[in-house]
Amino acid sequence: MSTKDLRSRYEDVAIRGLERTVPRDAPHYAANVDFVKQRFAEGLELVGYFASKYGERPLRILDLGAGAGGVAIALASEPRYRVAAVDVVMNPDLVELQGNIEYVVSSADTLPFKDASFDAVLCLETIEHLPKPRPAAKEMMRVLRSGGLVMITTPARVRWLFKPDPHYQIRGLALLPDFLQKKVVENYDVEHLFWTAGGMIRMFPQRARVETLVAIPWPGRPRNLKEILWKVFRRLLWDRIVIWKR
Repeated sequence: MSTKDLRSRYEDVAIRGLERTVPRDAPHYAANVDFVKQRFAEGLELVGYFASKYGERPLRILDLGAGAGGVAIALASEPRYRVAAVDVVMNPDLVELQGNIEYVVSSADTLPFKDASFDAVLCLETIEHLPKPRPAAKEMMRVLRSGGLVMITTPARVRWLFKPDPHYQIRGLALLPDFLQKKVVENYDVEHLFWTAGGMIRMFPQRARVETLVAIPWPGRPRNLKEILWKVFRRLLWDRIVIWKR
């Protein structure tokens, strides 16, 4: 199956699955559809990212909190990657769509894998939903091989203080303490939006180095005050965090 056809089939299945849980007239329906579509594109971008880091080397990759499955399906379209998709619930339609993925139902804080099983662990738009993020971080590092990486994406709370929040499109929700957010939104499934990158990074043991990435980073050393400030504030306004294991 071509990448174009695979993407089309994924979007059809994933959006139909979304409609079972998010009504079409819900204020966050459109944002959820966009998110589902972006996941496959993100998976293809990660194929390029891993190729730039590892060349033609075969990799075993864990997609923790696989959700709609777009990232895992796109990664698994690259024959040299073996992908395991983990979540607390799996969409059976997606299992049929990409049968060469290892689908596992599990909690993030008790992963059923041996030590040093993976070259890379992806935790994309997931850590904010975990009730036990610290044990989950330890588990990610446990199953990661030495020299491997954990990649995290999660909404930087500062970005959303005065905007509609990224999950339910309610303006100002991120300003409220976590316990009040749960009172505003029925069945709210976000445990905590992080204020700083360091608040996440410190949960991960055996760190070798950390990259705090932004969408448009300036290369090289800062050349002026604006670039200096951006280097500082990216710890509050990150897009992606990569943690390498010793």
